[in-house]
Amino acid sequence: MPTASKLSAALLFAALAYLASLVGLRLLHGELPAGRIPEINAGIGLLIGWFFVGRRVGGGLRMGASNGLTATILGLALVLVLHGLLHVLRLSMRLNLRDPMEAVETLIEFTVLNAVKLATPSMAMLLILGGALIGTMVELVSRRAS
Repeated sequence: MPTASKLSAALLFAALAYLASLVGLRLLHGELPAGRIPEINAGIGLLIGWFFVGRRVGGGLRMGASNGLTATILGLALVLVLHGLLHVLRLSMRLNLRDPMEAVETLIEFTVLNAVKLATPSMAMLLILGGALIGTMVELVSRRAS
């Protein structure tokens, strides 16, 4: 059932994912085809906000901040794995992979290397502060709406 807290969580996490994608693309120095990465990541943020954070409101401001941080970590993991899968799919369509095990190795390597490249203080602060702030804001929205 749609609620104000679900909608605000979805929109705010979509915005955070879009902004983090723009910062992340600069950190990766063109290693990923820019294409629709910010929009794809915003879609993931929208889903995380609606289905994960929006359902967990009502526990107080501290719990809201915790939910926001957890959602941010979950979203980051999903984004890294999804883009890793897309990378493996591109390689397999070009017949650059010999077997499924090489595809799994490539996925893990791609995900870990990009996670390491994105592990900068600026990205960490953006995600940590953004997630905690959004979680708190969603709690305030749920209080105001009820």
